[in-house]
Amino acid sequence: MARSHWARSCAACSSAVGCKPSCARPPWNSLLIDLAAEEALTVTTEDLQHAANAFRHRHGLQTAAQTHAWLESQGLSVLDLEAVLERDLLTARLRDRVTCGRIAGHFAAHCGDYAPVLLRTIVLPREDVARELLSQIQEDGRDFDEVARHHAASSPGDVAIQRGWFFRKQLSASIAEAVFAAGKGRVAGPVATPAGFQLIAVDDIRPSELDEETARSIRAELFEGWLNERLQGSKMSFPCSDRFQPCSPALTRPGNRCPERRNAVRFELRQH
Repeated sequence: MARSHWARSCAACSSAVGCKPSCARPPWNSLLIDLAAEEALTVTTEDLQHAANAFRHRHGLQTAAQTHAWLESQGLSVLDLEAVLERDLLTARLRDRVTCGRIAGHFAAHCGDYAPVLLRTIVLPREDVARELLSQIQEDGRDFDEVARHHAASSPGDVAIQRGWFFRKQLSASIAEAVFAAGKGRVAGPVATPAGFQLIAVDDIRPSELDEETARSIRAELFEGWLNERLQGSKMSFPCSDRFQPCSPALTRPGNRCPERRNAVRFELRQH
């Protein structure tokens, strides 16, 4: 079940290698590394080599020259890449450490929140327009996507169309209520939201299951909650929509530290 960008994403399970250094949030780099150190978590040279190889494979960087060129295009150095890989490895191990043994219990206590639904949605600026399109679908028997495409063609910029899988808890309360009340194979709405009035085609609703996707989502939520508990009393909070950002030379001033910087990287840029 692939999650859609429509759902709220969580920084605890996102890797941000390749984001621009100017977008970075330096306090998180220091915080995550300090918390990992408190748990005596470390990263070996072999770990970094495997992470670097996997990173290059994902980005199609077959040679050292291609890797250097890609890093230069992102405003990063090989040392920056090492710092990001090390931080991401430490973060993953910290997340696994603090959530170990808690996922099944959390799922059992909140099973209904993890019912997956497959939705298509049309977002419109006015309720009367949404009701007119809903009438065309329900009373005239027109296809949901056809109605959306036709309206988008006649009113450019007036409609947004999205499709994807979501857990119930990833939907707003009003959308979740409308979707599960409508049921599979029906169209819900219009639902008023900050983005506009939404018509929602409920393509599928499945029973909650503790599969890999669900476990990953719960692990991220538990980690986020743990981080926010550690931050109680500070001015920072762990934002679900933010992404961890890479380190750059400009972000390694005192107070903005990445993992310990070295004069040479600990992995090799071998040709695949």
